[in-house]
Parts: sequence; C-alpha cells; structure tokens
Amino acid sequence: MTLSEISVHTSALITELLPKYIDASMYRVVNGGVEETQHLLRQRFDHIFYTGNSVVAKSVMTAAAQHLTPVTLELGGKS
Repeated sequence: MTLSEISVHTSALITELLPKYIDASMYRVVNGGVEETQHLLRQRFDHIFYTGNSVVAKSVMTAAAQHLTPVTLELGGKS
C-alpha cells in the first residue's frame, strides 16, 4: 500500500492502525511520493487498487499493463 504524500495525517493514522487489526505479513505500507510509487509499480502484483485522480490512474494502468495485472480504479472528486 502506497499512501499519498499529500495527506500526511491520514497516512500516519493508517500506518499506526493497520498493524493493530491486520496481520502485518499480509501487507506492506509505503509512505512516499512519486518516486516510491513509480518503483512499486514496476513490481509484480496480483491486483492493484487505486483511488485518486485520472492523471495518476493513467500511469497506474500503463504499469499494470506491463504485467497484465488486474486493476480497480476509483476516480472521483475531492470529497
């Protein structure tokens, strides 16, 4: 899971709370920006779930297509 560098408080909360409720061997949390996200997208995944804007979604889809990775996109407004 890569968390947005823009919403630092939400990222910190998710980083703190997830290990309390989900087995840490089942996921990884990465706090970072564009460089970290691009690095992760070069890796193979079983599925990519992305929520955010359409500009980044195009990059996610392009990266997923390299490995034929299924993708779920949730694109919406700011609310």
